[in-house]
Amino acid sequence: AYDGPKPAMPEVTGYTKYTVKFNELSGLCVNADGDFIWVLGDSGEIAKLSLDGELLGKAALRTTTGHTLDSEGLSINRDTGDLLISCEANSVCRIPANEIDNIFKESTFRGVEPLFDIADAKGFGNAGAEGCTYYRDGLAYIGTQTGSYLYLCNLETGEILWRKGLREKFTVITEIAGLCYDPLTDWLWVVDSEAHKFFALSGDAEQLLGADLLKTKSNEESICVDHRNSCV
Repeated sequence: AYDGPKPAMPEVTGYTKYTVKFNELSGLCVNADGDFIWVLGDSGEIAKLSLDGELLGKAALRTTTGHTLDSEGLSINRDTGDLLISCEANSVCRIPANEIDNIFKESTFRGVEPLFDIADAKGFGNAGAEGCTYYRDGLAYIGTQTGSYLYLCNLETGEILWRKGLREKFTVITEIAGLCYDPLTDWLWVVDSEAHKFFALSGDAEQLLGADLLKTKSNEESICVDHRNSCV
C-alpha cells in the first residue's frame, strides 16, 4: 500500500542498450526478488536474464496438451507466484509457481496451463493479446494491439469484468504493445510500439498521468518498472 506523496512522472536521464541472445523478445518482468529478469519470446520461448542482459537459461514452452504458444505478454502474480502469459490471438495461460523451478531442467518445458480465452479478441490474430500484467486481488490486465483494448480479467473464473478502448479514451495511444502495473504507485504503464512512447495511467486506467517519447525508435514490445534500480 502506497501512502506517500503523489508520484511524479520520472525524468528519463539516459538509456542503456543490451543486445540479448534471444529470439523475438516480446515480454519481460523483473522476478519477485528483483535479481534477474524473466523474458518471453513470441516464438514460444522463455529465458532468464541477468540485470545486464546475460542469458542465464532458456527453454521452449509447450502447453500441458502439447501445443506451441504465440506468447507475447509476461507478468508475475504477486499473490501466488505464478507466471502469467498472454498469447495471440486471445489466450491467457500460466506457469504455476510450483513448476517454475522445473522450467530449465530440459530444453522444452511442457507445463504451461491454459486458463481462458478472451472471446471478443478471437479474430485479432497477430494484433491480439500483446500485453499482460497482474493487477491485484486475483485480477489481471490483458491488452491488445487491435483497438488498444484493455481487459480486466478474473484469473480464477475467466470473467471479463470490463473492456476499455485506450485509443478512444486517450487519443495519443495508438496500440498496446506491453503492460506493467506498479502496485507501489498504483500506476499502469503502457508501451506503444507505433507511437514509440510509454505512458503512465492511473491504476484503473481512467486518467493519463504522463507520457515519454522513446529514443530507441525500434519495435518496443514490453515494459516493466524496476524500483530497486530506479529504471524502466
